[in-house]
Amino acid sequence: MFFKLNIPSLASLGLLLIILEGCWCAEDRTCTPQPQILYPCESSCRETCEAKAKTCPIVSIACNPSCYCLEAFVNNETAECIPQAECP
Repeated sequence: MFFKLNIPSLASLGLLLIILEGCWCAEDRTCTPQPQILYPCESSCRETCEAKAKTCPIVSIACNPSCYCLEAFVNNETAECIPQAECP
């Protein structure tokens, strides 16, 4: 007996497992120092003082679990979250 392999289904299953693996890892992380929050699926681009008016050129097809600054905060040159008003 031979089984018929459905290649697109196997590829979809593999992509799903990759996405789920990243999300499982994210649950164990904590974000310090504040004001940061863990997003299990967020853009690859971070808001910074230099890039606050630019759009993200990276289009992600997978989740990027990571710590991001809360709303109204951006990363400074040392990747710390600061209020947008403090940007030079």
